[in-house]
Amino acid sequence: MNIRVDNLHPDATALGAPSVTFRNPAGRRSLGRIFVVAVADEVSAVLYDEAGPADGKQARKRLTAELDGYPLEKPFLTTRLDRADGGTRHALLLKAGPEAISKRNLVISLDGQPVAEIDPNWLQSPVSDSSALIDGLNEVGRQRLLRLIMTTGASLFGLSIRSGYGSVTRQLMALLSSRRHELASICPLGSRGFLATFRIPIDEPMTELATLLLECSERTVNLKGFETHVESAGAHRLLHIAIPSPFPAGSSLVALAARPMILEGPADETELQPIVPWLERRCERTRAWVQGLLEARSPVDTVAAAVLRELAAEDAYVPALEVLQLSATRRGLLHALELSDPLDLAQAIRIECGKGHRDIRVRDDDLAGYILWPDRDPGPCRIQIVYRSRRVQTVHEGLPESFDGNAPAALARCEPKAAARALSMARLDGAAPAARGHVQVERFGESPDRVRLSIVAPASANPDLLRARASALFSQRNARQVELVIYGTESINLSELRGKLAECHALFGIAVRLVTLGGTWTRSDALRAAVSKAEGEHTLLLGADVVPEGPEWLSDWLRMFGRAGGTHIVGGTLLNPNGSILDAGAGPDARPRFKGLPAAHLPTASRAATSLVTSECVMLGPDAKACLLSSPSVHPNPDILLADTVVRVLETGGNVRTSFRNLFVRFGPSADSDPLSLAADRIAATEIATGIAREGKV
Repeated sequence: MNIRVDNLHPDATALGAPSVTFRNPAGRRSLGRIFVVAVADEVSAVLYDEAGPADGKQARKRLTAELDGYPLEKPFLTTRLDRADGGTRHALLLKAGPEAISKRNLVISLDGQPVAEIDPNWLQSPVSDSSALIDGLNEVGRQRLLRLIMTTGASLFGLSIRSGYGSVTRQLMALLSSRRHELASICPLGSRGFLATFRIPIDEPMTELATLLLECSERTVNLKGFETHVESAGAHRLLHIAIPSPFPAGSSLVALAARPMILEGPADETELQPIVPWLERRCERTRAWVQGLLEARSPVDTVAAAVLRELAAEDAYVPALEVLQLSATRRGLLHALELSDPLDLAQAIRIECGKGHRDIRVRDDDLAGYILWPDRDPGPCRIQIVYRSRRVQTVHEGLPESFDGNAPAALARCEPKAAARALSMARLDGAAPAARGHVQVERFGESPDRVRLSIVAPASANPDLLRARASALFSQRNARQVELVIYGTESINLSELRGKLAECHALFGIAVRLVTLGGTWTRSDALRAAVSKAEGEHTLLLGADVVPEGPEWLSDWLRMFGRAGGTHIVGGTLLNPNGSILDAGAGPDARPRFKGLPAAHLPTASRAATSLVTSECVMLGPDAKACLLSSPSVHPNPDILLADTVVRVLETGGNVRTSFRNLFVRFGPSADSDPLSLAADRIAATEIATGIAREGKV
């Protein structure tokens, strides 16, 4: 029995020895015993067992409670549980730990009459283990307790596996002979729901699933709106459950019945199965049931509507994908795709390479693009259509071709801005190395002892421009301190070119070198090869058909560089033959200045800072030349190579300017006349100039 501390009174005797007497305070009636059991962290069950009546007819009584003399505040739950001996176990669930409750005065009343209490002065603690809650209950009582904890209790107190209530529920499940079944498959059902299938032995009785709980580590949810269907499958039955809400990995379903069922949910590695192939393996009744579910969802669920269209689609209306372009750079894949999808069945285009894949969303992303890839050599690629039903159809498999830096013709069929952006990124990342060959240098006349300037230019298809350029150089006072370096591949008419260069040397006395490149070279690599053979202290790069204008142009350049030092780049102003401006540098935002305006609109200032220069008229100091030769850029356009060189020169504290006084005229077409290449290279130059590409944001 419970003994109060204040009932122990030592009385003095004649012998001086203490004796203990027990007494009950006047007017105090002895109340029944209460047990307190932990149901979960900070949730307890307060229990009082009432004996059954002699006639076996248990009257329903209202349970109330007072804590420290005041009515118990919410939240709390009360319930009556049937015991095996015919009595009743009254249970009060409240949000507090057992130790905290045992230190308070709690009185339980039935129909207003106090019947049991916890007194903090009792010597014997009311705290007990879970056996006090579970033992002695009959099967109906256990079922009721399990339902209370996992439904109303879970909702009211936020009970979950993580909160520790699993110990009590597992014991109840075991006593109720619960069954556990693994997940056989899971399919998406529309945009939010899932269709989970469990394999049930044929000899196991099936009961109607009236209550289904989703048990997660963080919470337990009483599912509403679920539907079930049973399909015969040989020695088993397939229990299909349509769940209207997410079914997260690591969770499980608990079906509360006379014999509870634990239906294990998906694991982290479980893959969702596409519903259309899954339906093809089902019986006619199951297909009709699922189709009814989809039809009910389709007015408000676009994915469910797409699955219905896919089920009814004829071959002529299924998605068709054409791979226009698939090529590999050093770090990624350039792709151009064309999709025909009249029924709007496709969700994404998947590109698989190496150990990973990328999904291109057909409604949000462009089908022309560039994908960075972590694998240096991803190997064969697989291109697939991912349906909105999650079905995957492979349409292409094989090794991508190597990107050579040129604009693929297939990109012209794509959206222009997306195509230009994709080509720009592919070129910045780098084409496959060209099959370069030998480099041969031929001299026409000896270079002076001191070569102050090397003029480097590609061979022109117009022989008259060679003579015009040599003439413009011959007329300058410092012409004897200059060498002319002309370069080109073996594809040009070398015999005719040699004759013209020999003639220029004979007529004007200018030292000329011919750099012949064997094999395949990009324009940037060809320029670098030629610049590496130049011996001048400074280097002037000119376009193939560009001629300087002005009487003292050479003296101006040499005087300017004599003051500027080695880490210096000066771009000239490039004009059309009609006098309109083609290039006069760019501002900090990389936007071209004065382009298309007459030369008369050039500012009166002789020079201005620039973020971009053109390879058709630019002069490099010796340190700037070294930056160009050591640049890691593999872009095929020399202007992009120079954009990277400009950034490197600025990083070392050098100056980059545009001269508005030093004019040059281009008499031929641009080396890049393709609109797509021009747009792509403009994007690349802008990104390098503004620092985006160098920060890894491309």
